[in-house]
Amino acid sequence: MKAVQMSYLKPVHATTIIGLRHKGVAVLAGDGQVTYGDMVLKTGARKVRKLYHDQVLAGFAGGAADAFTLFERFEAKLDEFNGNLPRSAVELAKDWRMDRYLRRLDAQVKLRDANAIYLNSLLAQIPGVIPMRRRPQVTQQSYFNFAFRLDTEALGIDNRRFCVALNAELNMPDEFEPPYDPLNGCGLFKPTTKVRHMLNDKYFKAITPSRFSLPVCAAANQVNGVTAHHQILMNTKQDMELYAEAVKKVLANAAELAKFKPGELKKYQGLAR
Repeated sequence: MKAVQMSYLKPVHATTIIGLRHKGVAVLAGDGQVTYGDMVLKTGARKVRKLYHDQVLAGFAGGAADAFTLFERFEAKLDEFNGNLPRSAVELAKDWRMDRYLRRLDAQVKLRDANAIYLNSLLAQIPGVIPMRRRPQVTQQSYFNFAFRLDTEALGIDNRRFCVALNAELNMPDEFEPPYDPLNGCGLFKPTTKVRHMLNDKYFKAITPSRFSLPVCAAANQVNGVTAHHQILMNTKQDMELYAEAVKKVLANAAELAKFKPGELKKYQGLAR
């Protein structure tokens, strides 16, 4: 019989653990290969081990460091749940997923912070732009919105005109926008419509938003504030330079921009993401 090559089968590039259960008997096997990219570092690694008093057979594929950590954590779970294999596997999966998520989150926070520092340093060199101040005691800062202010008196334009022009320059619709409405004028904050707040007349009057004056917030929203969703900070340093260059270009044409009357910008666009 002539051998026929199965050309549709793809070559295996990764190490694998394979298990088989048949007629009450189980077998688990691994290739024993440790690789770094395309380089084989070891061919006799023990990827299958007996755990929990030799009652559980376990094998892990993937990065060597992850595999050793998973062996240790899985054995700890088996001890914690008295050898209950399904419960131990589920609890390990939950812990490992959360751990990997948190590591990704920490990396994202660091990237946003580094890009925000760099972008602020570039904006500080542009006349008419006032970056957010950062206290020297702060070692790492988290962002929901990245923000800066405009010296509107010197520039002769407000934030709405600026945001429309900047978004057009970057071809990023509604990415840069004024900050949210001040709390005393925000449509999302209406405590006087809630029955639970109607304790007495004195309290009701005290929480009425209209009695508060927030001039700094109002100026940021209506005149000089500019914000962007934190996703812009998840890009490269070259992108930060692109943003700063676009800001510089828009402000270089501030006199022409002052003649422009943009329509009302979409409200709460950041909250809808």
